[in-house]
Amino acid sequence: MYTNYDPTRRFVAIAEQSQFGVPISNSGSYLKLLCDPIEVTGRAKTFEVPDVGGHDFPSDDAMQVSASGSMPTFTLTGPASIYTLHQLLYAFWQQVVQCGDTGKESYWFSAASGSKPDFSADEGHYLTVLNVFPDPSNEGQHLSHKYADCISNSMKLSIAADELLQGEFGMVARGAGTTNNDTSVATFTEPQGATNNLGLIDFWDITDASINFETAGGAPSTSADLILNKIEFGATQDVLRQGPNGKHSFVNYGILNRAGTFSIEIKKDAAAESVISQYVSGQPVRVFLRLGAKHVPEVGNLAIECHGKLTADPTFPDNGEIGCVLTGKFTGTDCFTVRLCNGKDESW
Repeated sequence: MYTNYDPTRRFVAIAEQSQFGVPISNSGSYLKLLCDPIEVTGRAKTFEVPDVGGHDFPSDDAMQVSASGSMPTFTLTGPASIYTLHQLLYAFWQQVVQCGDTGKESYWFSAASGSKPDFSADEGHYLTVLNVFPDPSNEGQHLSHKYADCISNSMKLSIAADELLQGEFGMVARGAGTTNNDTSVATFTEPQGATNNLGLIDFWDITDASINFETAGGAPSTSADLILNKIEFGATQDVLRQGPNGKHSFVNYGILNRAGTFSIEIKKDAAAESVISQYVSGQPVRVFLRLGAKHVPEVGNLAIECHGKLTADPTFPDNGEIGCVLTGKFTGTDCFTVRLCNGKDESW
């Protein structure tokens, strides 16, 4: 779990790139993330080749290490701030609509319009990510590991009683990255705003958790408010490497096989009984989670909407009050949308 600032603690920062293959410089401007330190895997691959026999251990030449074509992976996990969440959602869905008045800018992400850009033509949204290692004996000095052309291959948003909204984004990078980057002269911006401080979202600030029971044609027939205990939305996509670029790396990312799931834990009441009936009848549902008034561009507002079908029998945990856990999958072209208002003008 993310803990607060510590001068000796590693931290992660991101910067939006304008050109694919051109990372942000060590003296550039970066946005800090409220996330756990990252552990990166896949910088290189190891091959053990046939060796001349006659000794117990393989020779140096028998163990070949190559960083060619590497696509390292790591995960960004921590409380979701409205001042950074839009960058990560964009890195997954690869398309965004910016709307709202000056100072009340909102960003709308939709599975219906999620695109698969030609990154090699500088399309899409990709980030330079720094894994920053402070020097405990020299305040303000640090070396960083830098990863370029980073996009997301998975996203998860979840919130539960007495907790903050949590975000988890699986990331991939192009190339093994670089070490010993002196980023002491970089500009690091805290994820803060005048209206909502760190932009965190508390479970008890939720203003609407509801569900529509739809017919096969998608029209809502009835709806119900949910007495919510926990909710989670997740989506994945396969990110593939496309073609060698003649520089020991690959030309482009390919995106395919998008899928999504949702899980809801609610009180077992009349609404839960209606959801169970909806599962048995095979009809779709539409789930809403909102903080703030619907479609009103006020800084701090967040709206998540999910359309899908329940895919398993509900379970009934007994934690002092009997609950009902419902699980399902995204279905249809407009199966998932997020709209958040943070007042940041990204000029997207």
